[in-house]
Amino acid sequence: MFIHRISKGMQKKNVVPHHPRRLYATTISAMEKSVYILQWSYHSAK
Repeated sequence: MFIHRISKGMQKKNVVPHHPRRLYATTISAMEKSVYILQWSYHSAK
């Protein structure tokens, strides 16, 4: 859902990256890292 929203927003702004795959990969890795950090902080808070 979140990724779909980002892609839709990019389409609306007509932002066409030169390396879509690389951008996609970096976005995914960043999201995975943030999710991991959120999970870790949540578990450590318990």
